Amino acid sequence: MFKLLLFLTLLTIVACCHHGRSHKCRHEKPSKCRHGGKLGCKGGRQPERPDYDKYGENQNKELIDDLSRDLKQIDDHLRKLCNENENSETREMFGIQSYNIFVPLTGVKADNIVVKSRYRYVYIIARRNPPAKPYTEIRRLSKLVDVSRGYWMYDGQELIIRFKYVNSDPEELFNCGTDYNNSLVTIPKSDVDYVLDLDVRYALQNSNVQKIIRDHFENSTSPRPIPESNQLDAADHNEPEVF
Repeated sequence: MFKLLLFLTLLTIVACCHHGRSHKCRHEKPSKCRHGGKLGCKGGRQPERPDYDKYGENQNKELIDDLSRDLKQIDDHLRKLCNENENSETREMFGIQSYNIFVPLTGVKADNIVVKSRYRYVYIIARRNPPAKPYTEIRRLSKLVDVSRGYWMYDGQELIIRFKYVNSDPEELFNCGTDYNNSLVTIPKSDVDYVLDLDVRYALQNSNVQKIIRDHFENSTSPRPIPESNQLDAADHNEPEVF
């Protein structure tokens, strides 16, 4: 019986020291055991692993890194194509009514121009008389652009491509987006003359637009925005009525 009790006592001490070496106490100072180990403290929590991802932050960071890397590869490829095909003079404009692309293009006939689009991309090819190489260009489009509603026109100096915007749907603001059409669309040529549109990115820099805005607020009781600020002018701010 004595040997059995001694064996159980030694077994308890060994287990205690082993637990103390593998368990770091956060709440109270552990005591030393006779073999130089550390006893676990009462109520101590199991330590978190160094690689423990409590809120999935590491996984989210890896996902963002992967997506960013994929998009960068696409941008790098498009930039390479742009330089190889000398497309650097092409301009784009986000007009109020439509998205516009302006391509300086000479020495071709309208019958030799082909414009096609697929989801988020537009492809341009204009055949020239040999030995001149055909003009080619690939551009990525915004998600705001409806590639199925576009047309182009050519005046002998410049190719103009216009796309309508996607109709806004309030329901799309609360979900992950709708299914897209990945079919190849041939953009038709338009006989309608180009109507000058206003680029919404620079609209507020236009003097005529500024005059319209000033006239609006001078004839209105609406609060007037402070220039270069998102705040409202306190002098024009009407206090709400108390009912």
